[in-house]
Amino acid sequence: MKGEKKRGKKGGGVDKSGSEVEVKQSGGGRAVDEEGRGGKGARKQRRGRKEESDTSANREGGREARVQQGGDERKGGKGKKDKKKNRRSGRQAFPPHMEVSYAREAISRGLLVEGWLRVNAKKPSDAFVVCPDLEEDVLIKGHRHRNRAMHGDTVAVALLPQSEWVERGGGIVEKMAELAVDDDGSSTDSNAEEGSTVQGGYTSGEEGETKRAAVDDKERRVGKVQPTGVIVSILEVNPNRRFVGVLEEEVRRERDVRFILKPATPLLPLLSISIPIGQAPTAEEGRSHLYEARMIGWGSEQWHPVGRLESNVALGAAGEVEAETEALLRTNNVNSANFAADVLACLPPNPSAWSVPEEELPGAAEIASKWKKMERKDLRSSRIFTIDPLTARDLDDALSCKVIGEDLYEVGVHIADVSHFVRRGTALDKEAQRRSTTVYLMQKAVPMLPRVLCENLCSLHEDVERLAFSVVWKIKEDGTVVDRWFGRTIIKSCAKLSYEDAQTVIEGYKQGKADAECNLPRRVKTKGHSREEVEGDILAMHRIAANMRRKRYERGALSLEKQKLAFKLDDSGFPVEFRSYERKEAHFLVEEFMLLANMSVAERISHSFPHASLLRRHSQPKDDMMGDFVKLCSSLGMNVDASSSRALHDSLQSIRAQMGVNVYDVVNYLATKPMNLAEYFCTADADEKDWKHFALSVERYTHFTSPIRRYADVVVHRLLEAALRAETISEEEEGSRTAFQHLDEIEKELVFPPHELKYAAVYMNEKKESAKKAQEASEKLFLCMYLRKAPATVDGLVHHVGEKCVRVFIPICGVDKTVYYDKLDEAAIVTFSSDPPHAEVKLPSLEASCAFSMFDSVKVRLSVREGTFPLDFDATLIL
Repeated sequence: MKGEKKRGKKGGGVDKSGSEVEVKQSGGGRAVDEEGRGGKGARKQRRGRKEESDTSANREGGREARVQQGGDERKGGKGKKDKKKNRRSGRQAFPPHMEVSYAREAISRGLLVEGWLRVNAKKPSDAFVVCPDLEEDVLIKGHRHRNRAMHGDTVAVALLPQSEWVERGGGIVEKMAELAVDDDGSSTDSNAEEGSTVQGGYTSGEEGETKRAAVDDKERRVGKVQPTGVIVSILEVNPNRRFVGVLEEEVRRERDVRFILKPATPLLPLLSISIPIGQAPTAEEGRSHLYEARMIGWGSEQWHPVGRLESNVALGAAGEVEAETEALLRTNNVNSANFAADVLACLPPNPSAWSVPEEELPGAAEIASKWKKMERKDLRSSRIFTIDPLTARDLDDALSCKVIGEDLYEVGVHIADVSHFVRRGTALDKEAQRRSTTVYLMQKAVPMLPRVLCENLCSLHEDVERLAFSVVWKIKEDGTVVDRWFGRTIIKSCAKLSYEDAQTVIEGYKQGKADAECNLPRRVKTKGHSREEVEGDILAMHRIAANMRRKRYERGALSLEKQKLAFKLDDSGFPVEFRSYERKEAHFLVEEFMLLANMSVAERISHSFPHASLLRRHSQPKDDMMGDFVKLCSSLGMNVDASSSRALHDSLQSIRAQMGVNVYDVVNYLATKPMNLAEYFCTADADEKDWKHFALSVERYTHFTSPIRRYADVVVHRLLEAALRAETISEEEEGSRTAFQHLDEIEKELVFPPHELKYAAVYMNEKKESAKKAQEASEKLFLCMYLRKAPATVDGLVHHVGEKCVRVFIPICGVDKTVYYDKLDEAAIVTFSSDPPHAEVKLPSLEASCAFSMFDSVKVRLSVREGTFPLDFDATLIL
């Protein structure tokens, strides 16, 4: 997520000469509460109302306080004895915060820098401030220098003298190994885009908690110097902070009990909570149950923030599926509450009896408003069908195909017209925007829209009339698009197919089987059309899609695939089996036409509204990290060209052909690490040269095909409708006017104004990343539940060999685990060589020995780590 780059900025030239920075600072040790420190300003900025500086301080006068580095910080922070000593002496735990108004003025004068704080999940005592206008992030070493700021806050930083900056070190192989994962298998990689299949490693709920694919201090480029600093003011509080965890009893007193809440994520600090004696849980209840709390203050004299429980009733027992699921939803700020009455009031009054309104039917009497002139095309008699997962309920896309000439087809993508029901500015629209996305967990989905919409009125079920937005192409079998059409339609799907149904037809065709062996299953009904016709459509689209896919990679698209886990659940919802989710030609068929629809719509709306469109971009990989990856591969005898997405894709495919699937799996996994996250953005907020999508290798891309589950697609539907309506006006009434010139008239009904859209894009990026973390945490939870009952032995691949440990990549679940030699045998004797990396390990207690080299295949036993929150699992080598 890149939205945070728009928050941080630097004013003037920052003094790096080595002298101490002088800044104005507020006095006293006042308590800082959650609603202070610019918290309201943060919310306003995300909604498009930029917080203004609240004073114009005297630029020359005022109290001056030097920002100095404490000697204890240079030694790595305080220990418990120091803390007790400071309490007795009355010394403050943290320096006071500078007033926000003074800090903003200091930033404007170049005395301070502004940026977004991210905590190192692997080493929470360290943090970095991401300052977009600085070449390097600023290292904040130790809790005292962080000065009560938390992950996600926007802060003001005073840079320390250059003599106190740190130099990065470490060899390329070691650094890339650190870059790959944290010990629990989590990572901070990117998922470039659906369709491009650029996906990163398995992220746990405990680590991998970043708003962007940022790197920690071990991931930085060798030989460079990292600036260090001290946080002097918190400008804006991260509004998405949720404390969920277990309670550890600290002190039981006459009137109350003081607990420490240990949050689910290491990105948040411990929270001190006092509970009246009559309401407090026992020590055992506290540590074995999950609670949610709110921070209420953090004074400069307090080592931990102070909080209170949201409820004295626990969410449930730690380690139980429902309680852990509720915890991961709250930790990631996912709203799973029922929809409010004012939201439900926006739905049709009698959903079970709903039918296409008369005014939406083609040929209906013309409505007075000129914006209603674009009537729907009637496609109810067309052969249209859906292809989805077998258990899918929210069917938001359908396909059609027919031959219209020699080597010429008419292929359509038909998307549920959600914007017909979700009118801009209504309570339903506002709630959909707040939720922003449906969150898919292993056992359930948390919907963006009420289920009566996403599973009924908007879902393109078979044999019922539905409103749709369609893109129809005239296309040759080689994938060449001859013409295209956009418009609102009425459709009636003739069949609901699963991916497995379509794959049966495709495989039969590929293997030259008799018709009876590649037919659709008998359970599939094709209302109003023959099964042979539907089967013919599947095969025609398969041939076209295969050619489109080939051409896409020839143009430079990049594929970095990662296996996803699939679980089989019993009647009680408990996982009884897990496997890698395999994608086949049927998936690629649907994917190619969805990508084509998204690209076509992106071109259309950005042409009509070049300064008011919502697109999705994927910037080029981080140069330093990609350079490290290339060097690592070179040191291992593999030639990788990363000069373009096409060159990188070709290099990886060459490794696969020459060195086999095992080596390819590991290299493919490491190649995801330098990738940035794809992000939504408003075209008014970026130069046209920065609109490109790197992984897909296209100039324009957006999300149009999933409006039931993504609010961004709803926005794009409205933009497309506005573009088509404005085009109608310009053609019929004014001729020379462009669609963009009609924006002022149209935006009230359909379109976000550009100044609001750019902040809406930032918010949608944040919610998409939160949903991704929740989904991955759910996947890990269910894997742990399975392993608790039945530890599993799986294949692994060694991708790092060190003096103390090896790192093993486990393809079946996309995780990376560290195995220390002394865990195999406390008396292990290691003989290590670095060129090439190789370790000989003698295990005296076992009277055995083993050796490890890069890309060795190993067997690994996965077992759950009991007593942890969130649940986690360990990997043990089987010798």
